[in-house]
Formats: sequence, C-alpha cells, structure tokens
Amino acid sequence: MGSDLYHTADRSVRLEAAVTSLAVIAFAYLVGLVLASLGVSVADALGVTEAAAPVVYYSVQYALLPAGFLVAVFGYRQSRETDGLVRFHTPTLRDLGWIVLGFLVLLAASTALEQIIGLLGVETAQNQAILTGREHPLLFLVLLPITVLLVAPGEELLFRGLVQGKFRQAYGSVPAVVIASLLFGLSHSGALSGAGTVTYLAVATVLGLVLGAVYERTESILVPVGIHAAWNVSIYLGQWLQAVYGLSVLG
Repeated sequence: MGSDLYHTADRSVRLEAAVTSLAVIAFAYLVGLVLASLGVSVADALGVTEAAAPVVYYSVQYALLPAGFLVAVFGYRQSRETDGLVRFHTPTLRDLGWIVLGFLVLLAASTALEQIIGLLGVETAQNQAILTGREHPLLFLVLLPITVLLVAPGEELLFRGLVQGKFRQAYGSVPAVVIASLLFGLSHSGALSGAGTVTYLAVATVLGLVLGAVYERTESILVPVGIHAAWNVSIYLGQWLQAVYGLSVLG
C-alpha cells in the first residue's frame, strides 16, 4: 500500500466520503434495477419469457443490473472532480502477476473460510444466480462474458474505485480498504437466498479486503477487475461442470 496508510481529514471531507459513497451505491442499484426491469419488460413483449426462454430471460437481468453500476460511476465522474479516485495505468506483466497472486490468495482465503464455517456448523446462504444456474446450467456459460465485461468492472469501479477512493481521501488507505469491503459485503445481501446470510456476507467482505489491498498495492483498478473476473469465471465454470458432468470443483 501507499505511504499514507492512515490519517483523519477534515470533518467535511469525512462527511462527504460517507454521504457520496452511500448515495452512489444506492443510485447504482436503483439504476440497475430500473434497467433490469425495463429489459424484462422488453423481453416479455418480444415473447422471451421466463417459461419460454429462461436462460435469455435471466441473462437480461444479470447483465443490466451491473450495467447500472457503470452508469452510476461514469455519471458521477462526469458531474464531479474525481482525480485520484480511480487509479489505473497501462497493464504490465507485473500486473498480470498480481492478478494470479490475488486469485490464489482468494482461493486460499475462501478455502480457509469454508473450513472454519464447516467446523462451526453454520449455514451459508446461496447467491440467487447460482441457484438459478443449477436449474438452467447453460446460464453459467452465458454469465462468463457478463461477469468479465459488466459485473467485475462495474463492482470494482464502484467499490474499489469510487468508494475506496473517497474514504482514502478521508482516512487513508487502510481504513478505506476496510470500509469499502464492509459496504461491498453488505451490498450482496439482496442477491442471497436461504439461511446463513451473515456468513455469506462475512465471506464477501473478506474477499473485498483482498481486492482492496491489491488495488492499493498496485494502484491500478484493472488488477482487482482481473482478479474479480477470474474468480467469478472459475465459480461459474465449476458450477457448470458440476451441473452437467457431476464434477466437484471450485465453486
């Protein structure tokens, strides 16, 4: 991470970080839900219903929700001064190495958390996309380009770029990573099904900590985007292999 690990900015800066972050997160989800609702309405009008074409029907929703994140972030960048919030540079081999390392750290952290959760005997909620994909396995393959092009960039630009950037200005790198990760974890609550919501959100928060720390270390948003995309792709491919061939792999 950078040398400015912790500081306390003026009260106005701290207040702006909190208000702006919460407002943009709320706006991102609102735009995403509106876009997804409009997409479903158009699909229904064209005869692409849940019963007739479930994979296409669900794909529209899963693609348009993260699109709302991109709209919110770019909309904010157009309306406000955002220098220093979203950091990036031309990708290098070193960045690729960080993506591989970050993925391996996520794998190790996820495995360790699963072991701890198993020992504690508590349940973990399931992401609704996973449950839907198990009913329609082809959806997992369709989700691959969606997660690479929309989900990973949208969530990382929002939480690591804008939110973490605002809290970095207010408190420094370490508190920014922690706060953005907590908000990242909480933001997944609406996509869960079943018991064990708190456990799932704890796991998501830990994964957010890894992504946030790597972002601060590399100072390029493209690195956490790459890690996030690779992680989701591995999960969806694992779920597809399990659903179609009965192979038990990652995810």
